Amino acid sequence: SANTTFSDTGVVTVNTGGVLNDYGTVSVGSGVTLTDGGQVTVYTGGTLTDSGIVNVTGTLTDSGVVNVTGGGAVSDSGSVLVNSGGALNIGSVTAGDTGNTFTLTATGTLTDSGAVTINTGGTLSDGGAVTITGGGALTDSGVLTNTGGTLTISTGGTDTGTLTISANTTFSDTGVVTVNTG
Repeated sequence: SANTTFSDTGVVTVNTGGVLNDYGTVSVGSGVTLTDGGQVTVYTGGTLTDSGIVNVTGTLTDSGVVNVTGGGAVSDSGSVLVNSGGALNIGSVTAGDTGNTFTLTATGTLTDSGAVTINTGGTLSDGGAVTITGGGALTDSGVLTNTGGTLTISTGGTDTGTLTISANTTFSDTGVVTVNTG
């Protein structure tokens, strides 16, 4: 229910067929691991904050806010969906907040129909497939590295996807970048 907080100091595993629904606040603290082999859903108004380790082998659906901060790490070999109205923040605007990573393995996918922001101190490493759909936006103020994956910016009718790479930041590509037009 709304206004509920879930916090764990050990290991949380959502097995295949299992479900974790976040309508409030879920915190994965330093030294804590959340393994998603089933379905984790962050609903509108919900927040998932990762300062530990989140391993996605199932599906993570974000219609709320997912923050990777405080040295947090996400490893995606499943499927991460940032829905319209959802936000994925890698790193933060807080000085000294470094070491925040979101890594896609060869089987990992990140589909962005909302807002993905790589802040200073954040790194998105794409070894899988990143797709920015119509209406989706990817803003890079940190480090965006394509390590053999694909980065596709689609249009989706009259909507446009956006990739913004800010000054004094890094985008390196050893894979495929495709920018589609309307």
